[in-house]
Amino acid sequence: MQDGLTAAYYRRRRVEEIEAAVIDICSKAVGSMATPLVPMNSSIRLSALSYEYQSYLFDFRRCFEYLASGLLGALNIEPPRNSTWRKTKEALENELTPSDPIVRQVDQISNKFSTVLGHTSPRNRLAHHGQVSAGAFIIYLEPGHEPRIALEGGGEELPTHQEGATTVVRLANVLQGQLELFEDAIFALLDLLRQRIEPRLHRLHRQ
Repeated sequence: MQDGLTAAYYRRRRVEEIEAAVIDICSKAVGSMATPLVPMNSSIRLSALSYEYQSYLFDFRRCFEYLASGLLGALNIEPPRNSTWRKTKEALENELTPSDPIVRQVDQISNKFSTVLGHTSPRNRLAHHGQVSAGAFIIYLEPGHEPRIALEGGGEELPTHQEGATTVVRLANVLQGQLELFEDAIFALLDLLRQRIEPRLHRLHRQ
């Protein structure tokens, strides 16, 4: 799981680097242009950014599969055939109870990451149906305003028509938020697992 998470962080960093480089280049280019008399915009799609984003989707998604495998193994629960995260809760309930704190935490993780784990998630669409882009860079040129560049749309459904907004949503920040939320959920789950396993280890030590 750590390997998958490290890879996801690497891809997020590459997304940030590419996103920042494009914005910098475009900002310098439009900064030398004359101020338009009427609002104008133009769009740019960058395959390199989409490829890094797509790699992130697969790396982040496999973190959940690795987590499921490790969790079931730590509890000595036979993993389901072709184990997937969606089957983890069922496997846990067969051995524990639906009200068990670990089962509830797994359920909370599924709910928090429904857009990552669901059948219509960007990763599943990419793996089984077709290309999912990171979005398109939109360059806004408006009289009386500084030129603005925003990545919009794409797999993460970044806000569109961001002209006039005081802040612009960046894809790298969206992905960073996902990773941090995942880490918080994992530490909570690992703490529950520690509480479950430590008494067993103490008993074995006394024996």
